Amino acid sequence: MKSSITRVRLLVGALLATSAFLALSVSSASAAAVPARWVNPGTINISGSLTLKRNGGNEKTCTMRNPTGGETFNFGTEGLLLAENPLSGWPSGYVYMECTGGTTLQLRFSGLSKFETSYYIAMEHSSVLQASPYGQWQQEAWKLGFTNGAPSTMSISNTKIGIIGSNEPITASGTLTIKRMNGENITLTH
Repeated sequence: MKSSITRVRLLVGALLATSAFLALSVSSASAAAVPARWVNPGTINISGSLTLKRNGGNEKTCTMRNPTGGETFNFGTEGLLLAENPLSGWPSGYVYMECTGGTTLQLRFSGLSKFETSYYIAMEHSSVLQASPYGQWQQEAWKLGFTNGAPSTMSISNTKIGIIGSNEPITASGTLTIKRMNGENITLTH
C-alpha cells in the first residue's frame, strides 16, 4: 500500500513537471516576433521630436522636418519607409531632423512592422555614415514601439540608435506621431 502511494505521488509529480515544462515551452514560443500588417497602408506623415544623447550626455533635441512623407506597405514584408521626398526615390529611406544649435540629424527610416508583446517597427542598420549634431555617425538596428491610436504614435526611451567616433553610443528618446497624409488614423494588426 505504501509503495502504491509513493508511485502515485511520483506519477503526479511527473505529470505536474511535464505540464509546467509544456506551459513554459508554449509561452516561450508565443513570445516570438511575428509580422504585423497595416490595416490601411499608404502614404503617411510623421511629426514630432527626439532627444539625443552622445555617450549619456550632451543632449540635443531634433524635430522632424515638415512635411515628411513616406509609405506603409504590405507586400509580403509589412514595412515602413520614410523619405524626405518620397517621389524622388533618392535618398531612399532617409529623413532629416532639425536639431539644437542649427544642426541636422540624418536618419535611415526604414523597417519592418512586428508584433511580440506589442507592436513595433524594427529599424534597419545602415553602414553609410550620416550627419548628426555630433558629427558623422553610423546607425544600428533598433526597435521603435508603435501604438495604435488617434493618431497613432511611435516611441522610444533611451534607446541606442547608433555610434559615433570610437564606439560612443548615441541614444534617443521621444514620441513621433504617424497618420495618413489625408489625416486618417493608421493602425497595425497581426
